[in-house]
Amino acid sequence: MGDQDADGGIGFEDNRRKARSALLALKEPMRLSVGMLERRPFALIEVHTDDGTVGLGETFVNFPPWSLEERKVTVDNVKKLLLGEDPTDVEALWKKMYVSLVKMGLQGGCKGAIIQTISGIDIALWDLLGKVKNQPVCKLISNNPKRRLRLYATGLSGRDPAGHARRLVSEGYDTLKLRIGFDPEKDVELVKSVREAVGKDVKLIADANMAWDYERALEMARRLERYELFWLEEPILCDDLDGMSRLAAELDTWIGAGENAYSLDEFERVVKKRAADVLMPDVSKAGGITECVKIAGLINSSGLPFSPHFYGSEVGFAATLHFVAATEGSQQF
Repeated sequence: MGDQDADGGIGFEDNRRKARSALLALKEPMRLSVGMLERRPFALIEVHTDDGTVGLGETFVNFPPWSLEERKVTVDNVKKLLLGEDPTDVEALWKKMYVSLVKMGLQGGCKGAIIQTISGIDIALWDLLGKVKNQPVCKLISNNPKRRLRLYATGLSGRDPAGHARRLVSEGYDTLKLRIGFDPEKDVELVKSVREAVGKDVKLIADANMAWDYERALEMARRLERYELFWLEEPILCDDLDGMSRLAAELDTWIGAGENAYSLDEFERVVKKRAADVLMPDVSKAGGITECVKIAGLINSSGLPFSPHFYGSEVGFAATLHFVAATEGSQQF
């Protein structure tokens, strides 16, 4: 992110697209408890300055299936707020977008979509600022960014998860994420088979994607305890903070959550309720780099660890790398 000079206002020229999208077929469909992913959608947002410099960002569009169409319309409307503004004043532009739009999002029941749009634009603005300053984004945020980051692998093959897990470990990964939340017996067998395949030294994360109610989540967490999960992710509806808090208090296994929390205020509620043991902000969903830096500060002050979530293209992944490199307290992601 960043290596050339630019100045001037943000110029959205009519003949240049500002929201680029793609829908790519997967070699192997990915089954999640919220639905099947047979194709992966991506939505990239460009911010153009008057002199032709371009910043590139990404917004989350994996779900629902019509997210790509919605996001293009939202971007077309949000960009009107930015015309002629100073593109290097990222904090001021974030605040302008949020203050102008969040109430409408709440009125229309679409706060998440609004914040996701702001996220993609904010990432693009940071990319642009890196080019203006000729500096990596992480160095614009921190005087001493991390040089090495720990990653976990996700998306095990449904055909041979144990074999895939062994291959990932041989490639150097020491933490793997599994998708559960389907049939209880098959869920337990999946975790068991992968644990047996990789041994006790590899950390396992199990992501239920909000599949269960409280009672089933408690039952499944108890059954999975013997396999020593690193954490159990979103076992119940993410907005059931009372239920999440009860699970976190009841279980020895960590509860992970936060990928579906939008902006600092929602993370404040999660932290206040102690509704998770590890928090997972997503730069493409929670308000971009600007807001996620504040979220990381909140999490660190609470004494909880965080492990950023991201599931998109290389653009958002690069933004996540810079965010993690520039902040303290992060686990693997």
